[in-house]
Amino acid sequence: MSKFFRFYIPVLYFVDVMMQHIYCINYRYGNVVICILPTGRMQNLVEQAKVAKANDAIIITIITANSSLAQIASLSIAITVPEYTNIYMPMVSRLAQLTLIDVLATGFILRRGQNFRDNLKRLKDI
Repeated sequence: MSKFFRFYIPVLYFVDVMMQHIYCINYRYGNVVICILPTGRMQNLVEQAKVAKANDAIIITIITANSSLAQIASLSIAITVPEYTNIYMPMVSRLAQLTLIDVLATGFILRRGQNFRDNLKRLKDI
C-alpha cells in the first residue's frame, strides 16, 4: 500500500486487529477497504470486512484462494497459483499478489496522465 501514498491517496494500514476493527466500524460509503490475503482463511479479516461492508464501505479483495472473504467483497480479484500452503510458506501467492498490485498501480498512473507521471518522476529524483 506504500505505493499509493505517492499518488496523493490517503492510505491507512494496520497490522493490529483492534485498530482494524475500530476503523472498520467507522468506515462509511465512499471509504474503500482493501483486503490482501494469500490463503483466504484469516477469520479476523473476514469479520473486519463484514463490519466495514455493513457500513456501506467498498470492499476490494486480492486473494489466491476461494474464501468467504471473496463473497463479502464489492470487487474480488482472485489469483490462481499452484502452491502447497500446508507445507511451505505461501511465497508464490505473495509474489503473485505483489505483481498484481504493481499492475494496478501502473494502470492508475497511466490513467492519471502525463502531468501526474512528471510529478512522480520528481518525487523519485528526490
